[in-house]
Formats: sequence, structure tokens, C-alpha cells
Amino acid sequence: MNALDHSLLAAAAHGDTVAVRAALDAGARVDARDRHRRTPLLRAALRDHVPAARELLAAGADPNARDDRSDTPGWSPASPAASP
Repeated sequence: MNALDHSLLAAAAHGDTVAVRAALDAGARVDARDRHRRTPLLRAALRDHVPAARELLAAGADPNARDDRSDTPGWSPASPAASP
């Protein structure tokens, strides 16, 4: 993983939409993966960072990309649909 991808993953996890856009504009890969194969979109979705998630989707992020536990941005244990 390169520094731009790392910056994008961190920005998405923190919900920093400005930093997400800056990383993408600088050349970060929208579907970069962390060590658990989580994409920036999944990291944003897991923490309910909706504006950052929308920015990633607009940039072409794959909403069906699975991590190493088979979670996707569309479903994860933290998703409202997963709540009883």
C-alpha cells in the first residue's frame, strides 16, 4: 500500500471528507485495501460517516467489495439492518 492509499483509508475511517477528496485528487486508489482487506468505503460505512461514503461512491467505490470477513459496505455488523 502506498502513502496516498494509506491517507485515503485513514481519512475515510475518520469521516474527513475534505481529506478523502484530497487523497483521491492526489491519486489514491478509491478501492485501496487495508490489512483486513477493508476498502475506504467500508471503513467509512462501519463508522456511519455518510458524507465520506457518498464522496467515495461518487468517485467510483465498489459498494459490494468484501473484506476478509466477507463484510461489505452494504452490510456489516454495525449496519442498522443488522440490528435486532
